[in-house]
Amino acid sequence: MSSPIPGCSALDRIRTSDLLAALDGEAAVDIVQHLTQCGACREAAVALATELAMLHAMVPRSACPAAEAWLRYHEHLLDEAEQVQLTAHLPTCSACRDELALLAEATLDLPAPTLIERLRASGQRILEALPQMPRGLPLPVVRGEAAEQTWNYQVEGFQLLLSYTPALAGAAGSLRGMLQSATGLLPQPAQVSLQRAAEVLAEDVIDEFGYFNLGYVPPDHYQLLLTLPELKIVVAELNLSA
Repeated sequence: MSSPIPGCSALDRIRTSDLLAALDGEAAVDIVQHLTQCGACREAAVALATELAMLHAMVPRSACPAAEAWLRYHEHLLDEAEQVQLTAHLPTCSACRDELALLAEATLDLPAPTLIERLRASGQRILEALPQMPRGLPLPVVRGEAAEQTWNYQVEGFQLLLSYTPALAGAAGSLRGMLQSATGLLPQPAQVSLQRAAEVLAEDVIDEFGYFNLGYVPPDHYQLLLTLPELKIVVAELNLSA
């Protein structure tokens, strides 16, 4: 049983358990009213709060994610399962909420990391596709569209061919491509996404022959991410013009 508070003015003296309930915001109304009138109990409540704070500081936050995990959470570098796990932890832990707020404040004035920087920070194997001399693609041109723009990229045993056919009126054009592997058929599963400022704007599955179609895309500056089973290939700058 918790001990009574020395010097308490109440006939039925307040106990330590009552102070704990008050600190947790769960005390009865009469206890809260008593604390406004009794100096001894107020002093005891302050002392108890100080002791609890010191105790919490000494106890390791073993159930809390590491600071590095919160940094990756803030930069959206975690996989979906980890992202969900940390999101669920936040409402239960004020210390982690404070830590995440500090991270957000510290990175507020920093330039946003590039797609390659974000992927490399996650520890994944990243290859940056470098442009070669333009060449045509064996892809059909839709009647009524303007002449296609083509790109040819090389990267460690892979060749990436892109074709963009802008609309005649300068609206969204058709973006298609083919990823070829020097070893034959493309490893599966394989996906491609078109991004801008960390936002995925279009995506498609790359078939075993390397073909993909991202549909109609407006002229702008983009990044392209191709995801294979053991690596990711990035086109850091893809400028589509009307």
